[in-house]
Amino acid sequence: MIWLILGLMLGSLYAIANGPASLATPRPVLSMATSQPVGFVLGATVLLAREGAKMMMKRKEQPGVPIVKGAKQA
Repeated sequence: MIWLILGLMLGSLYAIANGPASLATPRPVLSMATSQPVGFVLGATVLLAREGAKMMMKRKEQPGVPIVKGAKQA
C-alpha cells in the first residue's frame, strides 16, 4: 500500500511538472525559470497558518493546558 501511494504521488508530480505542455496552446514545462516563488511562499504560509490554527483549537479543547507559554494556570 505504501508503494502504491508513493507511486501515485510521483505520478502526480510528473503530471504537474509536464501539465502545461499538454494544453491546447502548449506552454513551457515547470522549471525554476517558469515557477513563481510568490505562489510557493503564499501556499506555504496558508498551510502553516492552518496548522497553527489547528494546534490552537486542540489546546482550547484540553482543560488545564495554557494557550500562551508562561501563562499561569487557574
